[in-house]
Amino acid sequence: MAKVNQQQVGAGLLFAAMGVASIFINQQPAADVPYWMIRVASAFMILFGLTFAFFGWGMTRAALVVGLPAVGLLLFSLHWIAFGPGGERVCASSGAIANLMSCRQWFGAGALFFDLAIVGVVLLAFYLKRK
Repeated sequence: MAKVNQQQVGAGLLFAAMGVASIFINQQPAADVPYWMIRVASAFMILFGLTFAFFGWGMTRAALVVGLPAVGLLLFSLHWIAFGPGGERVCASSGAIANLMSCRQWFGAGALFFDLAIVGVVLLAFYLKRK
């Protein structure tokens, strides 16, 4: 049995617990951000925390099974903001970036970076499996 990394497990479970708590806290999203985006963020936190904990327990396969939907939720929210109707809602409600196009460009760059990273990891996995 693999050695348990208690700090990693603890951090993962804490992150997952914050995701669970965020479901029950009555949060008002900023301006026009839909309420379901809070749920997407909560689900991401739960799945990412469990992924981190599973890696700490040495349960790599379980971590991958839980981690892939977590990455999907993250990418969904990035793409929704960058390329969908979320740009007007999220970027306009944030005072940090005044220009809507600039906000969309940053989210789009992040989304495309993650897309390329996923494609690269899949290609690397196929390459290593063939070796």
